[in-house]
Amino acid sequence: MPRVSPRFALLAVAVVAASVLVAPSGHTAAATSGHAAPAASGPVVTSTRALAPGAQLSTFQVATATGTATGDLVAVDLADRRVSVGLLHPPAVSAREPVSAMTASAHAVAGVNADFFDIDESQHPGVAATGSSDGPEIASGRALKAAVPNSQRFGPGLAPGTTTRDVIGVGVDGRARLDSLHLTGTVLSRYGRFPLAGLNQYAVAEGGI
Repeated sequence: MPRVSPRFALLAVAVVAASVLVAPSGHTAAATSGHAAPAASGPVVTSTRALAPGAQLSTFQVATATGTATGDLVAVDLADRRVSVGLLHPPAVSAREPVSAMTASAHAVAGVNADFFDIDESQHPGVAATGSSDGPEIASGRALKAAVPNSQRFGPGLAPGTTTRDVIGVGVDGRARLDSLHLTGTVLSRYGRFPLAGLNQYAVAEGGI
């Protein structure tokens, strides 16, 4: 059996590539909000309330060409010792679980879907969708998976200048980051050393290991 030795370049980052939890200790709450009149122009906050110490939920509305869009914003104080942020994920990389269920099982006050997932493979007859996220995942310092190649991701087109490796993360120092995670690894076998092109991801570049 070849021995695989993967590592990520930024292991200090707790990646928020799939879903993120916000869990002030000792508090739980459901996210609810009321909606006011549609916004005339620009984002307008229609309601704000505390979820728990260090966590706040706001609802906003913004006028668009096709009507009014309503959104929710969770703001957390990462300097508050009662607040923790981490990755919500099912037991297996290819498993599926609603964000609400993962949030509840983690006893968190909020969960955010923060990636696109391989949920439809109709363009590849006979290939089953895995349910896995496109981007990399690290939970509690442990690398779970790397990012699929840009051309093989599921979801709408990427914004210019972005890649599937781009992440939102919180480091062990409690600071939030926008960064890019690159997989560096080597496969060791009796035939020599070979670069590792993927880790637990649903697509790998042609010719990659």
